Amino acid sequence: FLAKGKSALWIELYDFISEIQEGYATGDSQKRLDAARSADIILLDDLGDADRTQPESDDRRRIIFQLINHRYNEGLPTLITTNLQGKQIAEQFGARVFERIIESCVWHTVTGRNLRME
Repeated sequence: FLAKGKSALWIELYDFISEIQEGYATGDSQKRLDAARSADIILLDDLGDADRTQPESDDRRRIIFQLINHRYNEGLPTLITTNLQGKQIAEQFGARVFERIIESCVWHTVTGRNLRME
């Protein structure tokens, strides 16, 4: 993508959400969200928390929905890494987010040892 002059963003999801929320006071939130919404391709790194037992806050769910829904509607490629199963994504981020992900994504399971634990 980059070699073809396309824009790409690697987004650490929880850092991104925090930056959006911190930007409420300064007015920077929409600019950050728009950049992620309009990039030719994005990678959402580390969606969700496998140890989380409660849904994300309404605000966090809204941010994720706005991003994924826009990219879904525009047919823009979105890569997602996650340790969650589909049901867990729906529980944490809502059925609407999960439905758009499942309809527009191909799931690849990556196995092997966790290098971070070694």
